[in-house]
Amino acid sequence: MLQKIVEKDPKVRYAAEEICSKDFEQLCVDQFASRVIQSLIEMYENFRIFATDYFRQHVWKCIESMPAVYLLVAVIRLRKDDLEIDFVRKMIEDDYTQAIGSKHIKRVVVSYLIKVNEKSLPELFLLFKLRKKVNLVKLFNDKFMPYVFMTFVCKEFRPAIEMLTCYIEHNFRQLLKTKHFMFILMKVVTIGTFEDKTHEHNSLALDLLISAVCKFSASDLRNQRFSYLCKTIS
Repeated sequence: MLQKIVEKDPKVRYAAEEICSKDFEQLCVDQFASRVIQSLIEMYENFRIFATDYFRQHVWKCIESMPAVYLLVAVIRLRKDDLEIDFVRKMIEDDYTQAIGSKHIKRVVVSYLIKVNEKSLPELFLLFKLRKKVNLVKLFNDKFMPYVFMTFVCKEFRPAIEMLTCYIEHNFRQLLKTKHFMFILMKVVTIGTFEDKTHEHNSLALDLLISAVCKFSASDLRNQRFSYLCKTIS
């Protein structure tokens, strides 16, 4: 209710902005107050900049709270340029192990990778230790890295696409046995990506994946999810 009033009543909005600015640290981790803060971030440029500065200084603390993570994702989504959200890259670079061990980091990193300029992808690909000899079977059993890797695919980053299509052609049965491969592949094929709905479904990445997957027979592989995937893309 307060969220809607803030959006319509300037007096309430100014009061909410003042309170949320003053007590941002306490309110950004509150499930209900954070919804008002998100409205302010989405509607008012000055408050978005204020929130961005706060997250830049306190990002480690914020990624431990789900309400704060939603606000951080909103800041990333509304960024004006990559420099505003470069603190996400620096966080990972400063302590990779701690960053990927965070319970809520997946949502933040995927949102960051979706929004960042394509020119930054080669550096980020290496930052996540993704190289030609990476074991994708092991990767797709991880709880975090499959989403990171497939976001590079959705961004049509050629090394990621080539790596995955090669694995599909030569190790597809092993990939099917992993925890997350089929779920993520189906999501990419049917939606286009995880967060950003603006990607075209017939992108180069999806065309290459579909071409590789369609070389296999669902009856030969005896996998219900694969059979469903074949029906989805046929």
